[in-house]
Amino acid sequence: MSELKPCPFCEGKARFERIGNARRSTVVVCEDCGCRHESGFVGHMAYAGWNNRPHENKLKADAVRDSIGSVSCKGDTQYDVLRQLEEYADKLEKGEL
Repeated sequence: MSELKPCPFCEGKARFERIGNARRSTVVVCEDCGCRHESGFVGHMAYAGWNNRPHENKLKADAVRDSIGSVSCKGDTQYDVLRQLEEYADKLEKGEL
């Protein structure tokens, strides 16, 4: 299983207050500031709601896209590298990585 990321507000340690199942929600709480996130995710997906940081994902994807202009390869290799970087940036932005 993945680890919970620190709190997005205070960087404090997060923990599961309650692990959900089909009949009750999952609750993650920050031990420092008390921030809480409740979701319907269960099992390994219980991390997804808390760990999802769309703003961070967008910043990382933008950084990858900014670097694309500096890629220098010969022939078809450059096209392949640029395409792979763009696919990587898209996955980052969608939170798939």
